[in-house]
Amino acid sequence: LERRYQELLGGQFEPLLNEYNRLLFMRNETMKLKKESVSFQCTIKSVNPDGALLVEGGIQDQFRFGEVEWIF
Repeated sequence: LERRYQELLGGQFEPLLNEYNRLLFMRNETMKLKKESVSFQCTIKSVNPDGALLVEGGIQDQFRFGEVEWIF
């Protein structure tokens, strides 16, 4: 934890983002998501440096926080 904190203080964001994406829930798995009233399946790929969820095969390629719901 201390090492990660020091990386952030030093402006080293990429190692933390890489680790986050390595551990990302359902990464490279097909999931059903919902945006507004539209449900769709897509493959979860990663989170970009701006925090957007990147997917493949969805109604769009990326979603900001709160734009979609997970459907289990």
